[in-house]
Amino acid sequence: MPWMYVGRGTPLGNPYTRAKHGDNAIGLYLEWLREQVRSRSSDVMAELRRIEESTHLVCSCAPRPCHADIIATAWSAMRERGML
Repeated sequence: MPWMYVGRGTPLGNPYTRAKHGDNAIGLYLEWLREQVRSRSSDVMAELRRIEESTHLVCSCAPRPCHADIIATAWSAMRERGML
């Protein structure tokens, strides 16, 4: 899969907005994603399993700091640990 949209409206979309949560939106997303993985959310886990090493995560906030960076880091760690 060459690219995957991870913006709002998708299972990996950030429910926290910069407009409402400011610079905390990315940190809040990190905690949200951790909880989704801990609880083995079926939608989130299914999307994480669709990602491949060559997948480019796409979101409308780039080039600003983006939750897609959090997803990429989490995916790599989970893959290394055999969680996907």
